[in-house]
Amino acid sequence: MEKKLLILIYIIYANLLFAQNEQKRDYVWIRGYDQNAIEPGGEGTLLNFNGGNVSFEFLAKDMEMRFMNASICDSLGNLLFYSNGCYIADASHQMMENGDSLNYPGEIYDNNCGNGNGYTVANGATILPHPDSSNIYYLFHVKKTFHVVSPNNFELFGYPLLYTKVDMSKNNGLGAVAEKNQIAIADTLHQQHLEAVKHANGKDWWILIPKEQSNVHLSVLLNSDGISNVFEQEIGDAQLSEGDGVGQAAFSPDGTKYAKYDYKSQLYVYDFDRNTGQLSNFQKLIIEDSTSLGGLAFSPNSRFIYVASPSKVHQFDIWSSDIQASKILVAEWDGFSDGIHPVSFYQMQLGPDCRIYLNTPSSCRYMHVIMNPDLPGTECDLRQHYIMTPSWVSRSLPNFPNYRLGVTPSYPCDSTITLETMVAINDIVIEEDNTKLYPNPTTEVIHLELKRGITGEMVLFNMVGQQIFQQYISNNKKRYEWSLDGLESGIYFYSIVSEGRLVESGKLVKVE
Repeated sequence: MEKKLLILIYIIYANLLFAQNEQKRDYVWIRGYDQNAIEPGGEGTLLNFNGGNVSFEFLAKDMEMRFMNASICDSLGNLLFYSNGCYIADASHQMMENGDSLNYPGEIYDNNCGNGNGYTVANGATILPHPDSSNIYYLFHVKKTFHVVSPNNFELFGYPLLYTKVDMSKNNGLGAVAEKNQIAIADTLHQQHLEAVKHANGKDWWILIPKEQSNVHLSVLLNSDGISNVFEQEIGDAQLSEGDGVGQAAFSPDGTKYAKYDYKSQLYVYDFDRNTGQLSNFQKLIIEDSTSLGGLAFSPNSRFIYVASPSKVHQFDIWSSDIQASKILVAEWDGFSDGIHPVSFYQMQLGPDCRIYLNTPSSCRYMHVIMNPDLPGTECDLRQHYIMTPSWVSRSLPNFPNYRLGVTPSYPCDSTITLETMVAINDIVIEEDNTKLYPNPTTEVIHLELKRGITGEMVLFNMVGQQIFQQYISNNKKRYEWSLDGLESGIYFYSIVSEGRLVESGKLVKVE
């Protein structure tokens, strides 16, 4: 009895120790363009979860982060380094020693890193601390290459999974790259379904990524000796999608579930064994509302999965005896746009404050937030365009694992962190009662009347945020008539924009 008690005490102590050591690795997120960006209000935004309140800070930086996005802090929440897949920047926002030429060589590198856009693989990178060293970190990143099918036809595959090793003991704590572009897995991999989770021992890491258009999953183990051999498992249905931007994968915070979503395959859910790294109990769930873009995230308590397409967000209860029947619509895009850019739904990341943050498929200044993701249905409180960032940002989000997962699962976040930053839609409307759009619903023709002339444009978006109609507005004209002949019946969203600012937005219905 005494021996069992000592073992239990050791397990609890080890769990608390590992969780404490990894407490604030994800407390700084970096997004946005570079300080020389053409976009208005370019530069960057730094999300900071330190200090008990989420802050959104302007950041002048040289790195442009449109797609690939990875960052890491020390255990106290101090930023160490970050990357856009082309190079690594240190905490001073300068290129780290030997941190250039990630994913080099290749046409993708030349086309995107040469012009400063960043490497075009969303969710294709993550950073993990070495299990037994406070100075060594591994940046895992997917390299995208051309696969030539014929002289006039090619496909894109993520090939292979690389790792770059960083030593933070160099350069007075600013770090240096010790090894670069080393092969971890050589195969045709899915470009943006790279995920990591703690081993059951609470310190080693499983890194898992599926093959492209296959039911094969590949993983490696990061332990005290570094990268181990590749493990391969065939399970469930083949994944149908290809290319970037098509979905997202995630482990549940407790490490017992793995899920991935793409618009062709829909939602795949598996059990995961943290001891063996093996998947089991495959289930396929149907969204029924999906396009080529989308994302997913687990709730902090690991009970709910949220799945987003540009127009809708659904919730599944994986504790339910019938998970498919538990699907519920928790939000439908309200048509809000930032100028001509639709602020619809895309990918998600669980924050250290227990909220889920959603980005958008296009460049804008807004983020959506699920305020209470542990609650069922619409009680989760998804607030659209709730945050206005201090700069324009692209669709990239950092890809964090649950650094606080120990030997036994504990709650993965700090719900006492407050979120006070918010913006209402009226905060950016510059005119009231200046416009009249009619008839609504309409059969074929719409009219626009302005009390005061403006220079701008009228834009229509469909339900998935695609721009399908655009007409210019002149300052010397106050009445317009436009034909919608050729547009299918359905619900559309309109924005009237002048000088880069939103004048009015709303919903337009076209009927037969």
